[in-house]
Amino acid sequence: MKMKVTAAIALALVSHLAFAQQDSTTSSMDFLMIHANGSKTIPILKKRIADDSLNIQNHLMLGYAYRALTLYDSAAIAFNTACKIDTTSSVAKQELAGTLLSLGRITQSIRSYNEAIALDSTNQYAKIELARLLKRENMFAKSRAIWEDLLKADSTNYFIWEQIGDCYYKDNDANSAWACYFMSHYNNPRNLPVAVKIGQIGNTSGAPFDLWESVIDTALTFDTTYVPLLRTKAYTEFRKEQYASASKWFSKAFELGDSTRFTLKHYGITEYHNGLFYKSAGLMEAAYKIDTTDIPLNFVLAKALGKIGDKPMAIKLLQNNTLLMNPDKNELAMMYEEMGYLYKESKELKLAIENYLKAIDITPSRFYLLYNVAYCQELIDEPKNALRSYQNYITLYEEATTTSDSTKLANKPTIEYAQFRVKKIREKLFFEDNLVADSAMVDPKNFSYKQIDGKFTLMYNGKPASDSLKQEYYLMQRTIPR
Repeated sequence: MKMKVTAAIALALVSHLAFAQQDSTTSSMDFLMIHANGSKTIPILKKRIADDSLNIQNHLMLGYAYRALTLYDSAAIAFNTACKIDTTSSVAKQELAGTLLSLGRITQSIRSYNEAIALDSTNQYAKIELARLLKRENMFAKSRAIWEDLLKADSTNYFIWEQIGDCYYKDNDANSAWACYFMSHYNNPRNLPVAVKIGQIGNTSGAPFDLWESVIDTALTFDTTYVPLLRTKAYTEFRKEQYASASKWFSKAFELGDSTRFTLKHYGITEYHNGLFYKSAGLMEAAYKIDTTDIPLNFVLAKALGKIGDKPMAIKLLQNNTLLMNPDKNELAMMYEEMGYLYKESKELKLAIENYLKAIDITPSRFYLLYNVAYCQELIDEPKNALRSYQNYITLYEEATTTSDSTKLANKPTIEYAQFRVKKIREKLFFEDNLVADSAMVDPKNFSYKQIDGKFTLMYNGKPASDSLKQEYYLMQRTIPR
């Protein structure tokens, strides 16, 4: 059976708690008052005060009773009276400060906490509450100074180290914050929020993974259901381009209800890299609905939509991106290049050429797109334009091989195929109507293999391919443009 606490018993207990020890917490007093029915306690206290108006204990207890009933104005009056009766009472100033805070009187609350500490420099409770309040009010340097003072008495307190780290971080000193978070983690590796903070700074700063990743892994040994930790682990794997692992951790966070835009975006991009284009598009579309102005997200979403056949929507996204950009030339050129590819795949070749040329105009280093332009120009029967584009491409390619890092040309169309097409186009222009069939632009889809006399033979339009067509086919396997 639950014991019923009478008002008289509660008064006796509160009186003992309040004055037997200076550092007794008011939370215990409030707890007793709440269960003692403060509305019945208050009349008793008022009678005591009428009999002895200078007894500070009665005024303090009256303040606790009012506060337990959330009657903060009345509580403030009671605590203020206690302060006047005993101007040396740090506890009275401390309780007044807390009540003023509940009333939203921030400046007065800060002043009262400072007065409480000035009266008793060992009042740890007042220091902690003031440090919290200053931090909440964005006075990070002042808050940090108090936490650092508290640290002198308890240098292994993980909570204090975390608070100091938070103040540094809010003051844009991520390096100092990181060092404090590591100290907090060292003193309590089970503190999962601190592990997340270490991981977030590690990821945003680009610090080497071997300096901090073990903190995340250690935290995961204690709890694999804390969503912010799962999200941090997933993003860490994402940044390492370990997309299979990233997918596993994003999936766990998602299954536990993490539908933040951050997770939807990066989970979607992860699955794009894993080749799961339908799943990727669905996740990124959900992120897109939250924010339609995220240029990198829109770009990858457009690529995913292109992969699953929704090229019109992909092109629309890219067009919107070009309007959003302010503009970063390289990113803008990347958008036009991707639109060129999507238009080419949609057989809208003139639009493909237009977008490829825009990309080249913005960033001339994308000269390799001249190859794509020439390819499309051949398909729409513009041989003279195609010849000019191939020749310009060949010239710029040869210059780049002598002036640029060769890795910059990796995965670009080979010079041999461009030279081959120049030869074919010249033949076509020379012979005009007498052109042989295989000198025209070859459609790679018309190639196939057929078993003849026990051997596989390369066919073109159902007939054995000529040597010239074979040469073109083998070159095209490496060089069909995006």
